[in-house]
Amino acid sequence: MNIKETIEFTRIVDALAVLYPKLPNFAAITAVNFFKERFVLGKDINNVPFKKRKDNVDPKRAVLVGKGTAILKRDVQKIRVTDEYAIVGTTRLSAPYAKANNEGVNKTVTVRSHRRLRFKKVKENYTTKKGNERTRTSKQVDAAAGKIQVGTFKRHMNLPKRNFMGVSAFLDRRIQKTVTQQVLKTIIANSSKSIS
Repeated sequence: MNIKETIEFTRIVDALAVLYPKLPNFAAITAVNFFKERFVLGKDINNVPFKKRKDNVDPKRAVLVGKGTAILKRDVQKIRVTDEYAIVGTTRLSAPYAKANNEGVNKTVTVRSHRRLRFKKVKENYTTKKGNERTRTSKQVDAAAGKIQVGTFKRHMNLPKRNFMGVSAFLDRRIQKTVTQQVLKTIIANSSKSIS
């Protein structure tokens, strides 16, 4: 090995040494994107479709897509990243819901006492695109009536397992591909062919 090759090799080794502590962050970003992708695709971490909901009004819509699960999807994030490992999960706020959806639940649960909004039906007029006057009934919060106090009660919960987070061979391959791309990019950027 001549001096030029030695200098190039040293430059590549130094660049890889700088890259190495950043690899867990690349892996964490890949994992977060993979887990969030599960919601959109409607498939678990092993690419098996989620069990459909009985009350699914829109059959074209993915199973874990809606108001409640949108918060859960947004909450999938990097929890801790060091130069040696990364932890991806959900925060304490949505952790119980994440666990229930991820692992499934089939048991009787106790719902704590709480206050609930009152709703009322309101008729409103609107104009169609063709200019015709129509009336529709909508459900709105009845602010004047206040909130209803709901006492503690038990409910049987049967939520099928929809495993959107966890250990996955598909995710492992994706992380391996990401890490390989970063290493190759670093080597190419610091080789003499890219400089000359």
